[in-house]
Amino acid sequence: MAEQDRVVFEDAITLLHAVADSWQLRTQGWSDVERLVDAIADGARIGDHEAVRVAMFEVEDYAPLLGVGLGSRDSASGDDDVRPVPAPLRERINVTVHVLDEAVTGRQSEPRSDGEGSHAD
Repeated sequence: MAEQDRVVFEDAITLLHAVADSWQLRTQGWSDVERLVDAIADGARIGDHEAVRVAMFEVEDYAPLLGVGLGSRDSASGDDDVRPVPAPLRERINVTVHVLDEAVTGRQSEPRSDGEGSHAD
């Protein structure tokens, strides 16, 4: 794997860990992030670091504002339903982290299914 690809994939892993472990968004924000996580996974599966990078930057646009707990793109919604990552998306993030990790390391691993975050073992 080229160094540029490795750095992008490792940055995506770090971002997805933060999303799964500490972000709180409204329902629509999570729906948008879910679409972008799928784009990251698709890019990783075909080794397209540019697709991963673009989707990763879009995910970052939803990063919660410090001290507010609302996503920056998400904050205009009238819905006060702010919540942590939904369980199905947490699992998708977990699988995506493993796809990225396998691309970086060249070895296969089993994603965790215990619901305890998305960190690779």
